Formats: sequence, structure tokens, C-alpha cells
Amino acid sequence: MKTISCLRDLEPFGIHPLTGEADALGFRCLCDVTEAGRKLMAETFGLKPDCCQDNWNNGGADNPHVGSVMLPNDAWKPLAIIALFTAGRCHTVITTERGCIFGLAGEEAYHHGEWEFPEDGEAREVKPAQITHDGYTHEWSDGLYGKIKWVFQFSNHPRQGTRNVHQFSGRAV
Repeated sequence: MKTISCLRDLEPFGIHPLTGEADALGFRCLCDVTEAGRKLMAETFGLKPDCCQDNWNNGGADNPHVGSVMLPNDAWKPLAIIALFTAGRCHTVITTERGCIFGLAGEEAYHHGEWEFPEDGEAREVKPAQITHDGYTHEWSDGLYGKIKWVFQFSNHPRQGTRNVHQFSGRAV
């Protein structure tokens, strides 16, 4: 199970936070991006590939920085979801109310809980959600992982990358 819980956790995906002092509003962080980071930003936000300003730092010789961007403090969340699906090779991504984002890959699995909806009362959980990880299936722990907010999985529709193909035109962008 892969976990992303802040902007710094996106460094393996090519987004490198530099400083919050660059923003006069105090709500964005200046980040340098590698080519992988630039592609991730374009895919996540539906932008053209040349979506960044000039980079501030050079990065490593084997993975140079190719641009920079001012990201809002919570922009890491949509970036994390797309990063886990694409570069992280996850088949399921789970977000929690605490803000952590989990990616499941390989044999890992999420099993939805079961609920009853009586006509004369409140809905109640009959069987809690479960997760299969490292070969064991156990209840999803709200205390450990956080209460589930969203579960994302690819649709069964024809797609290109993370985009569904439009049935009439055949376009994905």
C-alpha cells in the first residue's frame, strides 16, 4: 500500500517543494518539477505539456528540474490521486477524511462495507469495509487509516491514460 499525505510525498513523482515564502498570499508553495512532474501536472489538471515557468534549481544530473509552478497548499491531493494511478501503478486509490491518500497495487484489494437502510431509522453499517494487504484481509481501521472519504477505480469504458474516450468522436482530450 502506497501512502501520500503531503506535498513533500510527491517528490518521487517529480514535484519538489521549495518554499512558501515566494507567495505574497501565503497559500501557495513554489515547486520545481522534473519532466515526470510536469507530465503529472498536465495530466491532473488537463493542461498542455509546457504548463510550467522556468525552473529555479537544476535538480540532479540524472533527473533535472525542467520547470516551476506555484501550487496551492491542497493541490497535492488531486496530484497524489493521479500519481498513484499512473506512476504508482495502483488500481485503487482511497482518500480519507484525515487527508491521507492510499494506493493499492498488485494483489491488494479494497472490499466495500455493507449497510442497511431501514425505513424507520438511520442507516447502519452491517459489515465494515475491509482491505487485503500483504496477503491478509482485515477490517479497514478508521483509527489507523482514517475514515474513508472516496474510493477511486478506473472505469470499464475505453480510455487513454486517465481520460475516457468520447464514444461519438473518439477523442480523449
